[in-house]
Amino acid sequence: MQSVIEDVEQLTDPTEYDQTKNVYVKYLNKTITDDMLKAAFENFGSITSCVVQKNEDGTSRGFGFIAFETSEQAQNAIRIMNGAFVMGGKIKACQAQKKENRAAMLNAVMNRETTLYVKYLHEDVHDEELRKFFSRFGEIVEARVAMSQDGSSKRLALITFKAYADARKAVNASVDGIIADNPSRIGDYSTTIAHTAVEEEGAVVH
Repeated sequence: MQSVIEDVEQLTDPTEYDQTKNVYVKYLNKTITDDMLKAAFENFGSITSCVVQKNEDGTSRGFGFIAFETSEQAQNAIRIMNGAFVMGGKIKACQAQKKENRAAMLNAVMNRETTLYVKYLHEDVHDEELRKFFSRFGEIVEARVAMSQDGSSKRLALITFKAYADARKAVNASVDGIIADNPSRIGDYSTTIAHTAVEEEGAVVH
């Protein structure tokens, strides 16, 4: 059985991930949290994702990823912050290279509060139907159902909303069972914020 991370990895198209917008930061002080790292870089532009990589026990691994809205913002952050001192330690900031791309890509997706992980879909539900069903909660950026090599559905999907409030509405509706108009067409689905599903599984992206 695949892990949540493997599910998310399959649903994330690497060609849609722009590594020039992502900053890889290492040699971080082990006390630095996601919010602290974000605060150190937020003056360079709009940050869409920021995460310090952690061990299974929750302690910092000393590196992290920051995704900016534009490549220009990311490159400016690298230029100024590479070699800078943050929380008493000298950090290295650079663009993620090939070996870091998988972790950066997954973190950029899983740490967006607007991305939902959906499972237990009906086998005949595909992208457009999924998008239409969940659009009642708000504007959807992307809806993607995972497919097997033989073309059959894996009955799970990722849905990214434009607004956090809309994503929460979709999660609450799933939990509270308030969807009335033929929910069986989609299935007895379960919806979770994507990174919460990963945390609950206790998985770590390497």
